[in-house]
Amino acid sequence: MRGGETLDASLRKRSLSLARAERLGETVRRIHQCAASARFSIRGHGDKAFFAAKLNHKLGFGDNPVLHQLIAELSCQQPRQIILGDPSPKNIAIARDSDCFRFFDLEDVHRGNVVFDVGFLAGHFLLHTHDAPERAAQLVERFLRGYGHQVLDARLLKTTALGAVMYRLASPVVPYQTDLSTSMKREFLKAVEKVLGRGDLETLSWRNLVFHALAFQ
Repeated sequence: MRGGETLDASLRKRSLSLARAERLGETVRRIHQCAASARFSIRGHGDKAFFAAKLNHKLGFGDNPVLHQLIAELSCQQPRQIILGDPSPKNIAIARDSDCFRFFDLEDVHRGNVVFDVGFLAGHFLLHTHDAPERAAQLVERFLRGYGHQVLDARLLKTTALGAVMYRLASPVVPYQTDLSTSMKREFLKAVEKVLGRGDLETLSWRNLVFHALAFQ
């Protein structure tokens, strides 16, 4: 892009600073705060069908019981509000000389749960920094600090982040380019599913979650 680069490019080059990760969290929080007062739906009927379809597409393909439970909870949890719907790194631009972010490709904006936006984006920090657990943990923690994640359900947020990693590694519909071999992807998936199966996601620290999920290497 002119005058900067996408978050995807920055993550792949390992050039995203911790300060910018925190600033990104702050920006997503402000978007959610500004959108919270909007009472309309994008597609009618509260966007319920669209939100359910997006959850199933991004989190339900692997037939994982923990993710199916997540879908059920996010589908009915209140409050609902306007969310980005697809905060993928390729849809976020970073200005070259500032910490300003630009969000685009917004056709998935709808009334949903903010946990999805935050968790889905957080998962990409694990994915793109899989060979540097310490760095991955720092990026996740700074992003979440910027957002002020304490207001969100910790278990649902962590489950969503892990589900996003699984989606990128194994979705048969939307292949995602990574530097992982096929065998490493399988091992990564096994590690993530093992973390998902833990019974302590509510209290497990983000740092420990990251290190356990990246223990496949």
